[in-house]
Amino acid sequence: MSLSLNSPLRFATLAMALAVFGCGDDDGGGNDVPQDRTFVISQVVQGPTGFSSFAAFASNLDAGTTIDPALSVELPDSSILTRGPVPGSLLVSDGQAPQVRRFDIDENGDVVATGVVSFAGRGATVGDLIPPRVVVVSETKAYYLSESSLLGIVFDPTELTITSEFSLEQIAAPPGPNDGVILSLYPVVRGDFLLYAVAYRNLAEGSSAQLGRVMFLNTRNDAIEIADDDRCGFLSAGIVASNGDVYYGTDTLGGALYGAVPELNAKGCILRIPAGESRFDPDYFVLIEDLVGTAVSGGFVEAGTDRAYLLAYDESIAPLAETSLEVLGTPAWRTFLIELGDTIDEATPVEGMPLRSGSVSAFSVDGVPYDSVTTADFSSTTLYRISTEG
Repeated sequence: MSLSLNSPLRFATLAMALAVFGCGDDDGGGNDVPQDRTFVISQVVQGPTGFSSFAAFASNLDAGTTIDPALSVELPDSSILTRGPVPGSLLVSDGQAPQVRRFDIDENGDVVATGVVSFAGRGATVGDLIPPRVVVVSETKAYYLSESSLLGIVFDPTELTITSEFSLEQIAAPPGPNDGVILSLYPVVRGDFLLYAVAYRNLAEGSSAQLGRVMFLNTRNDAIEIADDDRCGFLSAGIVASNGDVYYGTDTLGGALYGAVPELNAKGCILRIPAGESRFDPDYFVLIEDLVGTAVSGGFVEAGTDRAYLLAYDESIAPLAETSLEVLGTPAWRTFLIELGDTIDEATPVEGMPLRSGSVSAFSVDGVPYDSVTTADFSSTTLYRISTEG
């Protein structure tokens, strides 16, 4: 199933979609949410005066769904969304200032701003690529994770008040030129722990650190543990297998960096953290190049139970560009399917999946995995629902 989003303006990019709104709780809690606002989609549009960000709404995520621009709410540019503490609430990590805005459904069924909590006084900053990550743990606890200032802040998403803060010095960049710190967009939730992949890069140099790192954040006491592995780097999405093992693979940007400047980057790989453990399995290592035939590869998108997709650049379609962002944006990436397990022997090309750019925005909506694919000219984005059938 695919849902296509087109913009009347020049560019439209779907960043993510999530079921932040719903029918409320059985006991009457939450808000009454109109059907046409069941899902919210983060949309970035470029018009004559520059970029604009919106929270766009839809009644469902089925093919042919219409996105009504009249329902959209304008946001600060580059903002990212997450579901709020109750149905009918939305939290927005501001792309321009270190703060979180909350939106709710009012009595007329409209989405309105209901408050803001600022973290500027605590020393938090907004990074150069993605705003700090926000994740809601409960109605009274949420995290604001600013990797650019190495600061984590705990706040109450209902009252919009700051509760406490803690250092993220454990994920500081190692010595060297790759001082840009990137947390994965979405954490893996494993019991009381949130698992974030951490990558290090220097886009000006076209380099990334050969360090695979995952941060374990204990939501009970805000303590942090770190798992490191120097066999590859630039890990992104994590996938939880049916037996509880967590697999991590190199991001496509890591593959694109290798394609543009191979001498400053590591080849992509797949690593594994055993169930119940907080370390990488030292005996588990899969080189993605061995599966897809090129080191300009990565991606690692969940494809149903114990399966994953990989993307690989096809140089017969287009030669490699000089910069990693050009390599990433060229529609010459093919999609492959792998079976996760103690061994990964092959990757199967996915028939019917068109050539695409290497940009990956994968996420789950109520447990169902999706991947959004933007065209090379950014004129539209297609949301793919991933199932065990394909």
